[in-house]
Amino acid sequence: MNPSLSPKAFCKHPGNPSRYHLGIIWTNGLPCSTSITITSIVLTPSSGTPVSFEGLAPVSVGANSNVVRTYDSEETPNSANGTVRVQYTYTTCDSPPVTVAALVPLTASTLPPCQQYRIPDYGEPGHP
Repeated sequence: MNPSLSPKAFCKHPGNPSRYHLGIIWTNGLPCSTSITITSIVLTPSSGTPVSFEGLAPVSVGANSNVVRTYDSEETPNSANGTVRVQYTYTTCDSPPVTVAALVPLTASTLPPCQQYRIPDYGEPGHP
């Protein structure tokens, strides 16, 4: 199981308060379907307090395929660049299935405003 940033989907919704927007590609290289349980997604900005993300519903990914999911952070007064850490578990194809826990850092070279990627602001029509 290998999460990665979705191109042009790690950005910030500026304002007061601000939110971060994150697209994750969940890639399953296993020969069976798996279910991912996201324990936490936390962004640690270069300034300010760490920010958690909302809407962490389980994700099902078919064998040898990928799924893209988007997440928005809780409200924050901060909109600085930072690093995201994704903590999750998934099940293997073993019989019986084994649950594997992982913690993955995801970084991007920049964290631009979401409008640059044509992603509507949080709460606007068309926001993913």
